[in-house]
Amino acid sequence: MPDLKSLAIYVLLAMTILLGVASCASTTMLKATRTALAVQNNAMKAQKEEAADRLRALNASVLAQQKQLDEHYLAGEKNDRTNLTKITTLQSDLRKLRVASQQLLDAAAAAGITGLGGGAQQGGASAGAVAGAENRAEAYRLVPAAPDQEADDDAFDADQINAAYASCRADALKLRLKK
Repeated sequence: MPDLKSLAIYVLLAMTILLGVASCASTTMLKATRTALAVQNNAMKAQKEEAADRLRALNASVLAQQKQLDEHYLAGEKNDRTNLTKITTLQSDLRKLRVASQQLLDAAAAAGITGLGGGAQQGGASAGAVAGAENRAEAYRLVPAAPDQEADDDAFDADQINAAYASCRADALKLRLKK
């Protein structure tokens, strides 16, 4: 029978061989794991670079579109200011015309002038009428009498709303044509 010492040596030798094989297998597995991890890391790095490139491109696109929107907005604001200035100027001109025409009509009526249209002689009154009343009524149809301030302000507000609507409608039509 083999002695105990030899048996212990054989068992230790077998265990050493098993540990060596296991160590070799774990080293191989470790190398394979490191290789797989490196492949995954490289793939993630490439994916991150691709995502960063795409993000830069999308940000550039958004900035370009925002710049176009800002330019369009500023152009619209400039156009709206121009229209508001025109409306204000026209309102002022209309008030001046009303005042001037009223002064002319009052002066003509005070002087007793009738027939300003060339159909009657100056200085003579129409039969059964106050001097200049017929012409004054005719003149009022050409340039309306000055309305009160509130009506004038309402007309001004309506003109502003109309200009804003026209501006918005133009934008809406442009958008529809782009589609």
